[in-house]
Amino acid sequence: MVVRARRMGGVEQPPWLSPEQQERVAGEVATGRFRSAADIRGLVAETFRVTYTEGGACSFLARLHLAPKAPRPVHEQADLDAQDAWKKGCSQAS
Repeated sequence: MVVRARRMGGVEQPPWLSPEQQERVAGEVATGRFRSAADIRGLVAETFRVTYTEGGACSFLARLHLAPKAPRPVHEQADLDAQDAWKKGCSQAS
C-alpha cells in the first residue's frame, strides 16, 4: 500500500449536499460576496444544516472548482492615485 494513495474520508463516500444544493452554493460563491471558506461554511450550515470543518469546506470548494474572493492587502499609506498614474505611464521623472 502506498501512503499517498490514501485519502481521509474513505472511498466513495456520498456527498453531504445534493447536486442541486451544490449548484446553489456555487451560484452564491459566484456572486463574489464571500471572502473566506469560513464564510461559505457558515452559509452551508445556515442554509442546509450541514457542518464542515474549515479544511473540509476548502476541500468541498476545490471539488466544485470554486474559490472564495481573496483581495490583495493594500498598505494604509499607499498612494493609489500615484499608482494609477504610474500604471498609465504618467509617472514624474525625478
